[in-house]
Amino acid sequence: MDVLLYCIIPYLSIKDIVALRKTSKPLLLLSQDPSIWRRFLSRLDIATPPLPRFTPYTVQPPDLKVEQMVATAISVNRNWEKPDPEPVSYFRVRSGCKILDMTVLPGGQYVVSSSFDYRAGYRVMVSNVELPSNDGMFALASISTLARPEYLQARFMVYNDKPGIMLWFVVKTKVGKSLDGTDTLDPSTRRVGYTCHFAYISLESLQSLVMIELPRPMPLEELDRYGLSNPDTLASSDKITTSAPFLLLRPYTFRDPVHDPVLFMSGGSLYLSLAILPDEVVVINLDTQEARSFICNNDTPYPEFDHQIRAVRVLPKQGDVLVIRTVINGLNDVHVMEIYSLPPATGRYRGSAKHRVVVEHKQVDSFQLSDTYNQEYPTSHPPPPISVYFETASPHGVIHYTISPSLHSAVGISHQWWCYDLNNVVPQTTFNAEHVVRVIPGVNRAIICTLHPDENHRATNYVTAIRRYFNPEKRFDDLLSFGGKDLIPSKQSCRWRPKHVYRTFNISPHIMECVNRQDITAFSWDETTGRMCFATRNDMCIHVFDFGSTALPRDHIGRWNSLKSILRIDQPIHGAPESSPPSDAEMATVEDLLEPDDLPSIRDSFFFFLPYCMLGLYSILSLYSSLRIRDIFFP
Repeated sequence: MDVLLYCIIPYLSIKDIVALRKTSKPLLLLSQDPSIWRRFLSRLDIATPPLPRFTPYTVQPPDLKVEQMVATAISVNRNWEKPDPEPVSYFRVRSGCKILDMTVLPGGQYVVSSSFDYRAGYRVMVSNVELPSNDGMFALASISTLARPEYLQARFMVYNDKPGIMLWFVVKTKVGKSLDGTDTLDPSTRRVGYTCHFAYISLESLQSLVMIELPRPMPLEELDRYGLSNPDTLASSDKITTSAPFLLLRPYTFRDPVHDPVLFMSGGSLYLSLAILPDEVVVINLDTQEARSFICNNDTPYPEFDHQIRAVRVLPKQGDVLVIRTVINGLNDVHVMEIYSLPPATGRYRGSAKHRVVVEHKQVDSFQLSDTYNQEYPTSHPPPPISVYFETASPHGVIHYTISPSLHSAVGISHQWWCYDLNNVVPQTTFNAEHVVRVIPGVNRAIICTLHPDENHRATNYVTAIRRYFNPEKRFDDLLSFGGKDLIPSKQSCRWRPKHVYRTFNISPHIMECVNRQDITAFSWDETTGRMCFATRNDMCIHVFDFGSTALPRDHIGRWNSLKSILRIDQPIHGAPESSPPSDAEMATVEDLLEPDDLPSIRDSFFFFLPYCMLGLYSILSLYSSLRIRDIFFP
């Protein structure tokens, strides 16, 4: 068994695994081993939620989710490459409040959102869209804020050696003394401060809150009916005291407006990077509270014009900072990409860019940068290129650039490393539209939404089209090259791409009209599962479109019960449905996603084992022939 699991199966493809599990029950059980699907998941190179700890020679219910994640990723990629992509499923859940901004985390299960209602005010909350109650989606954990949270972002991170969700946002409040320098009790005369808040919640706490066997809390009306609304009437054993699920980190307040705050890990420490408008970049170590910043000089070719930072991305592996700035010259704005070196020590510095590239002379509403998610890459495997999306205003559209990594070396250092170089800035595609365009970037893909600016529509965001974008990832050696005196162009090899890199999802007009009629206030997208969420104001719901086949937690428990019947495991799982004999539908839940039309069937599996059967038959015949010869010559 170990020879199959660790010596043969690592060389098999997903098609081979699907063919093997159809031959017999022992091979079916062997194909459920989590190590097989974790290996496939690492090869896909996609953003994934933290996986449960793996124990060899054991299969637990959460381990089945790894196989489902591989199947979902293949389903999303297959739908993405279709000439006519369409949503796989659609459902909606009640949010119970007005959602202002939202982020869908990898895996499509958890949603971090900022909301407002007249009873609770402004809140930042973590919810689970896959386990709504009869009353709708409820917040697993929330934080109250004094003002509207801005720049809300969230990410799976390991903090204090525990995987969890780290979220951060900016709140603008009145702080400090008044404008004339005197203390006053009137907050309207105080200056404005911009405070960055950080909060962390472990996945262990969230999983204990979303256990599907836990009953929903009894509404207040029911408590009043049974006389239990007064805490004094409850028995001492019924009083539940729990610690706050959120761990709040030290906030930081700035006098000037901040822009584009991002958290990242480097060397095991947690860092914050942001821009203080108009021209300063700040990097803070949140573990040691050490801060260093630098002011960007207005160098050539536009030293006499004002510059303003539009986007910042720290490249910790190479010790540099990518800065995108806009030169305001009164006519057409000029946009430049620059690479700066991180300051060597704490303090405030002023510096010039090591390299600068002028990219566009157009009016740009905003810049969207792709996320790298996993920054740990081996030397032999390059990290994904950084995508920069320009959301243009006149005319409306999108301009896509990529910054590809290249291998660098230094004198006295034996190994090479990957660095992002502005010499590798390549324009990819341009998309023009009649209406406002918004981009939701991923690592390798992007969603492009077209919004109707017509004042006749009462909705804030009236979505007219949702398009998928396939990054062609053209490089310099992929572009047309001219050689010889005749300057004859010749095409170089490039990665496969569909015929149309922009394609509109085939969504029912009736569904989109119903969503738009409810006034869309926020939308987000998860590249891993292809799940896109729209928050609406009028019905206070979240409308969920799945562009890949996914499985709910109940489906994982159903598959686990089928495996239990094969393994003859008698111990029940608390809160799970009772076991039932395995059915073809349950066994084919993942195979239907993994198996395209050209995957081998049981007949192909027979031909897969045919050489081994022939070898065994040949050995038996050889042994029989040798025995017959011995009987003839030595009777």
